[in-house]
Amino acid sequence: MKTLEIAEKEGFLALEQVYIDSTHIKASANKKNFKKVNVEIEAKKYKNKLDKEIDLCRQEHAKKPFKKS
Repeated sequence: MKTLEIAEKEGFLALEQVYIDSTHIKASANKKNFKKVNVEIEAKKYKNKLDKEIDLCRQEHAKKPFKKS
């Protein structure tokens, strides 16, 4: 930011126009090259408990349970 302040004071910047870079960068994600990560058992248990609580709440409000992924 300091560099821009100096450039503005010296008259190197024209603030009437603004240019924005909208370059798209391709992600380096690869479905064939991935690492398997073990999820801790506690996290799975917590998720199952939370799912049951959500389903119970939705049932009390006459809503369908969420589809599990």
